[in-house]
Amino acid sequence: MKIILTIDLDHNFYSRPTEGQSKIDWSCVLPGIKTLKNVRMRIEDKFNISIPVTWFVRCDNQVIDSFGELDYWFHQLENILTDKLDEFALHPHLVIKENENWKLQTNQNEANKQLEQILEKIKNRNIQTIRFGDLYRPQNCDELLKKYKIKFDSSILPGRKDENNIWDYSEFDNRAFSKNDLTHFPMSTFLCRTDYDQIERPLRYLNIAFKEKYFFQMVDDILSIRPDYPIVLICHPHELLKSEHKHQLIAENGEDAIEKNLIHLIESMPTEFFTFKNCPK
Repeated sequence: MKIILTIDLDHNFYSRPTEGQSKIDWSCVLPGIKTLKNVRMRIEDKFNISIPVTWFVRCDNQVIDSFGELDYWFHQLENILTDKLDEFALHPHLVIKENENWKLQTNQNEANKQLEQILEKIKNRNIQTIRFGDLYRPQNCDELLKKYKIKFDSSILPGRKDENNIWDYSEFDNRAFSKNDLTHFPMSTFLCRTDYDQIERPLRYLNIAFKEKYFFQMVDDILSIRPDYPIVLICHPHELLKSEHKHQLIAENGEDAIEKNLIHLIESMPTEFFTFKNCPK
């Protein structure tokens, strides 16, 4: 089984800011990276394998608002994430700030202007892969991505549709495909049933920080399908740290959960880990 392990280096979506703090809390990013690197090292030693990681780095208006530099996180991480097998990738949230609140830039022309500004800023970093934040991929962006030598896109969430109709990926499946000189690697979705689901086959992306009972259920679905396409795993830094303020599917002890989940995945099927740049479709 071909596996691509990815982490979106986002701020803490569930942080409770106090007076004087920024409304965006990035304090989880570096500890989350450290946690994933530590778990990776233990698992690599246990199974005598290599596990490259694709690090999706934020570069957008929220980063500018917090740090004053569009490419702040690239500067911060280039001396921390030095494993030559890993891949740096781009994770822009195309958003605007209105009355101290952030919202998606749904004007397609303005969204693409934002995207071009970001791509121009990082054009010398040899970034080949993108994942748009909030699953929002602006229309007609393929030529722009091609211009800046982006070759891979992992923004599609198969079988899912936004309730506000901002994006609709309901007709896609998990298979990688090429279109307009761009190879799409969807975020893999598999069966994950909870007590509150009201549909027959609820699909969720394969998050290594899920509680075991949910992640193991999704591995069972993979085993029943035996896919021949790459499986894309995902997580976020705040999910890897101990906290009670998380989505109900996410384990409270993230480090323990991702280690158990990755070990279960590896022991359940023959696996080989890739980045987008070197993964066969």
